[in-house]
Amino acid sequence: IRYFIDGSQDDGTIWIEQQVSLTPNKEYNGTLRFRFYSETESFNQIAAVVGYIGNSNPETEMDLSVLGAANEVEGWKVYEHNTIFSTDEEGNAWVACGISVRWETEIIYMIDDVSIDFN
Repeated sequence: IRYFIDGSQDDGTIWIEQQVSLTPNKEYNGTLRFRFYSETESFNQIAAVVGYIGNSNPETEMDLSVLGAANEVEGWKVYEHNTIFSTDEEGNAWVACGISVRWETEIIYMIDDVSIDFN
């Protein structure tokens, strides 16, 4: 996945999301894992890597958890998000990953090898 966002307003979050069907009304330990590509390393936090696992559809940037800075390394880095949650009466769960602007610039990042596990 190639993410692009114009962060010239110093704000904005973009993400992909997937609904998952699980056993209704059951508690799960969810793990989201993915590889994240940054073209450069920077001590400035240009963007944050974000993720979500839960029983509701993430609709705003406040729904997503910050997993770390996007420019921690030049190249690929693995990010992981773990959480315990309960499915709703229909067994729905949602998973999301993306980026959130922290610096006034256009940014491009890539995500690959996304995996989700529910125990």
